[in-house]
Amino acid sequence: MGRTVDVSAPGENIYVPRANFAEDRSYGYGSGTSYAAPHVTGLITCLWCLEPLLTYDQVRSLVTDDNYTVNTEGGTRPRIDAFAAAIEKDSTNTLAYYSYAKAARFKYNLNGLDYLLFLGRIDPIKRVDWLFDLAGVLREGIKLVIAGSPQDSATDFYFQQLFRKSRGNASIIFTGAVSGVEKAELLSNCLLFLAPSSYEGLPITVLEAVAYGRCCVVSDIPAHSELIEDGRTGFLFPTCDRSAFVRLIRLLISKPKDSITSIGSQAKKRFKRRHNWANTSASYEQLYRGLLDGKR
Repeated sequence: MGRTVDVSAPGENIYVPRANFAEDRSYGYGSGTSYAAPHVTGLITCLWCLEPLLTYDQVRSLVTDDNYTVNTEGGTRPRIDAFAAAIEKDSTNTLAYYSYAKAARFKYNLNGLDYLLFLGRIDPIKRVDWLFDLAGVLREGIKLVIAGSPQDSATDFYFQQLFRKSRGNASIIFTGAVSGVEKAELLSNCLLFLAPSSYEGLPITVLEAVAYGRCCVVSDIPAHSELIEDGRTGFLFPTCDRSAFVRLIRLLISKPKDSITSIGSQAKKRFKRRHNWANTSASYEQLYRGLLDGKR
């Protein structure tokens, strides 16, 4: 990072491949700059991949501030925490969050927590047309952002109908398909995430919104009900009740924003407890063992 040394990484007890790794794929702990430096440079690379708009000073702060201490033979020393630096810290406190908000404000004239977000395929199954019923209940300063694109000629016709309907309404923003930083911007800063779908398998966009700590308003189809606990980690409405969807949104946007964001935070905590590698691997192991036992 420049001509001067900004972060030194001598490293102690770094988990690395052993010398004979090529033969037995074994790992162990070692100390030295050659072991630690790749971790530091890798973290910096990850941060800039997540948010290319981060400045030099912001990256340095994230790397050096988001750490924890460990006891070593030489005393107590800091150790970087990549997960905290890149993901885990509350979004309202990270430098990355402010960079996201600035970029979103520049492109779509959004300030953060001042819009409702739909993100997904523009398809009648997603019932994007229901979102237009909200135009009459959106209070001043709250916008509706629709991010996504059609999949084929049939859904393109549906999209064109909706797009024409939005003309002249400055509170409705179509972004088209989004990914990477732009997608992260929109998910990170929305007040509510909306998914009025009539059917879903595994709703990835809802999972992503919860992972970003957003409060989700979703139809009570089974796929959503498995993820969202009504009133505690988000809100459910009867799948076929269009007016109930509108009433619920009207109620929620009248509440203090803090009460909405706190529900999103609770959803994220519940998500992390239930949907992690330990639970997932244990479930798969149980499944495969059951299948094997059934064949014996």
